[in-house]
Amino acid sequence: MKNENTSLGLRTFDGKFWLIFIPFLIIIFLILFFPYWFSQFQVFNFDFKTTGQIGDTIGGIMGPFIAIAAAILTFFAFWVQFKANDQQKIDLKIERFENKFYELVRLHKENVSEIKIKRSEDYVDNRRAFVLMYYEFRYTFHCCKYIHDELFQIQNLARQYSDEELVRLAYIFFYAGIGDNSDMLSSAMNIAEPNRFENILFDSVKSYLYDIKSKNITQPNFIDNDGNTVSLKIKYLPWGGHQSRLGHYYRHLFQTVKFIVNQDKKFITKQSKLEYLRTLRAQLSDHEQLMLYYNAISHFGYAWIVNKYFTDYKMIHNIPMPLANFGISPEVKFANELLFDSDLFEWS
Repeated sequence: MKNENTSLGLRTFDGKFWLIFIPFLIIIFLILFFPYWFSQFQVFNFDFKTTGQIGDTIGGIMGPFIAIAAAILTFFAFWVQFKANDQQKIDLKIERFENKFYELVRLHKENVSEIKIKRSEDYVDNRRAFVLMYYEFRYTFHCCKYIHDELFQIQNLARQYSDEELVRLAYIFFYAGIGDNSDMLSSAMNIAEPNRFENILFDSVKSYLYDIKSKNITQPNFIDNDGNTVSLKIKYLPWGGHQSRLGHYYRHLFQTVKFIVNQDKKFITKQSKLEYLRTLRAQLSDHEQLMLYYNAISHFGYAWIVNKYFTDYKMIHNIPMPLANFGISPEVKFANELLFDSDLFEWS
């Protein structure tokens, strides 16, 4: 990546060099005619033929050409050194960038390793935690959809909510839990976008999740769009909230991507940025990319989509499409982008 970056605008004899050197060369070329002009014509009423032998006159006049040749060589040496200094500055910038980039990658790996979810007998941690979080969130979505469909069928809702909206509702309970945090987050979202969720829908889903968690009702199973059974495949109490685990994880990941994307394209090309981001993306498991996508289409992480980090920079390129089959799939969400870039997703 460094070789490609340092080649940008750093050729020794680039356009800037020729812009300076060509006029200089023209002047040198004109000077070559000075002996002829001086020996054939009078300049300022002074006849060079009266100074002695023409050869002596020419020899005296041509003396400066030695100095001119030295000047040319000096100019070349100066220019090469000037470009070498520019190259060194660029190399130093890239070195500083890469040092910070790999430090951010290291911190990301530490963030992943620190994620732990307490189960009845032990902890599930690291990337395995994202697998269980995926199951919990998927189940939460189907609970939201079940309650929504029931309320809409008996005409207790003012309108029908889309699956994408229900993803956002499910993410509140997944991310904040079913305690006071979810109420505060819902209120904040409704202030930002009034009437996002009707109170009866929010309260009914929350009550339904509470009954499942408290075992007041038998834990139901659902059928997804592919005809598969969806059950709660976790061994810890659901809907306790993951804000303390995922908040700083997503903030750091977002800032890392932003740091790469915002680098000056004069020394890091778009292609090189994609290579660095590919290195970062390689640190994300399939379930991390799944949860990153659902975080982005929720109220909490929409900046990922606004900044086109999924489309222009392919941060969820390896997302497993068969597992993203609820809510709104990435292929549907980014259908317009797929028309122009069929390689947007590995699974498409």
